Amino acid sequence: VHPVHTLFSEGHFVNSFRHNSKLFCSPVLVNAICALAYHLHANADTDEIELLGLSFSDAVRSEIEPDDGCLTTIQALAVMFLVDCGRGRGLRASSYLALASRGLSNIKMSQEDGFSEVLRDTTRGIRCLNVYVCLCPYRLRKLIRSREWAQMTFQIPTSLKEDLPQSADNMEDELDDEL
Repeated sequence: VHPVHTLFSEGHFVNSFRHNSKLFCSPVLVNAICALAYHLHANADTDEIELLGLSFSDAVRSEIEPDDGCLTTIQALAVMFLVDCGRGRGLRASSYLALASRGLSNIKMSQEDGFSEVLRDTTRGIRCLNVYVCLCPYRLRKLIRSREWAQMTFQIPTSLKEDLPQSADNMEDELDDEL
């Protein structure tokens, strides 16, 4: 789904699909993946392909229950973030990512084989999509979200409202002076 950030395990997804299991595959996740696939379709010359993608997106929005605690719901929300970002709808996309991030703390754990590995990869993928940047890694300062997040979503996240540096240019000069 994403070339860098793994949001779900393809192998576990396909295995669950084949065995009609809802642990790693659900209708809402399938619809989200199809929405992204139709959005990214290389031969999107016709309106029909765009309409199919929009239909899958509408199906996700009508079926999704963000507070259900299922791993596949959290993954579908993250995929919908990518879909809406690709369509230039940053504000709505940010709500999907916020719901996915919040959902990680309420997830229903499972003892099934591979669950912890898939959860770890999904968590890492969602955190990477949140665009965290370390401002001064050589001093191990706390991580804060970058300005790109605010530009994409047209809002300043609450974590940035506390301790914003006056100028990033001064920090870059300090970095350039370091060995």
